Amino acid sequence: MANIMDYLDWRGDLSFSASSFNQVDNLIFSELVYLMLEDIVPVHSTDKGYISLYNVWKDYVYLSCDQSNLIYDPAPLLEKAAHSERFKNVKLKDYLNVFDTDSHIQFAAVSFYLEKDLIYIAFRGTDGTIEGWREDFNISYMREVPGQMEAVSYVNDVAKDFNGKIILGGHSKGGNLAVYAGTFCEDIYKDKIIRIYSNDGPGFNREIVKTKEYNEVLDKVEMIIPEASLVGILMSNKKEKLIVKSDATGTMQHSPYSWQVLGTGFLIAPKQNTASLMADDALNNWLASLGEDELKSFVNALFDILDASGATTLSELSDNKWAAFNAMLKAAKDMDKGTRDNLIMVVKRLASSSKDVIWNEAKSAFDFDGSK
Repeated sequence: MANIMDYLDWRGDLSFSASSFNQVDNLIFSELVYLMLEDIVPVHSTDKGYISLYNVWKDYVYLSCDQSNLIYDPAPLLEKAAHSERFKNVKLKDYLNVFDTDSHIQFAAVSFYLEKDLIYIAFRGTDGTIEGWREDFNISYMREVPGQMEAVSYVNDVAKDFNGKIILGGHSKGGNLAVYAGTFCEDIYKDKIIRIYSNDGPGFNREIVKTKEYNEVLDKVEMIIPEASLVGILMSNKKEKLIVKSDATGTMQHSPYSWQVLGTGFLIAPKQNTASLMADDALNNWLASLGEDELKSFVNALFDILDASGATTLSELSDNKWAAFNAMLKAAKDMDKGTRDNLIMVVKRLASSSKDVIWNEAKSAFDFDGSK
């Protein structure tokens, strides 16, 4: 089965002027933004220079950068893309990386200049830090999280100095940031944005999806999810989705390296699988049953427990799971009764929503009305 690495073998000899930008190119750029580009790519708002992707690879190797601890190490993709005719001369600039535990923000973006009149602005998804995941959860109840504010500001700054066409995109939380930035950037720049890609990105809370701005931008949004998606179904997302085949199972389908490529697009799946659809219904029912204050209390309590583990990344949490578990258990016991009761209540509602969805699915499958 072919993936984005195989695509580079097939199409890597064709420049963007010879073969126009496509869905698979979008996925590649949304993964390259996971690269740690400090001291390599000109920094946003302070340096107006550019660097080619080929030279990015040379500097990345020279600086002995190592991101093998990530679930999806971007280094092999960088090497292959940097040696392809299609990507090697793509220019990068305006790298921005912001991480602040006090403000609960994990944000990164970079601009890829494909041609003189076309750029792809890529937003990084969650990077495995617990702080990054906290911001993901905050999206469920906050009108605007710090990362979304940064994304809007970033697009406004880049669009101000660029007169061509702009494509926005990202994977996971990066997809959410791309849609949000395209929705709430300055009106004078919106005509420059021709497409927005959310690659298995989570959706938005009820307040956002009711806005005029969100509904006006939906025609530009391309929502791409794998058939067993568990991330792209979170909260409210564009109803029409491109569902792609993956050679992985379960949560590992979130990996873009598992998505199956066919020519300049993806191998299409007929529909979401049953597990993904059931999770979609259960999570939507659960979120609909909770008020903003309940969600906020739940998220804060959950991450207070995770913070008590002493871990800063999910990898650290896994590597020291017994010590982390004991620390989190103590933190849960030390919570005040009101907070602990609310945490338990919210989890029970999720369990109840899941049970109801399974029961309705069973009734539908066996054409059983429950009266017998």
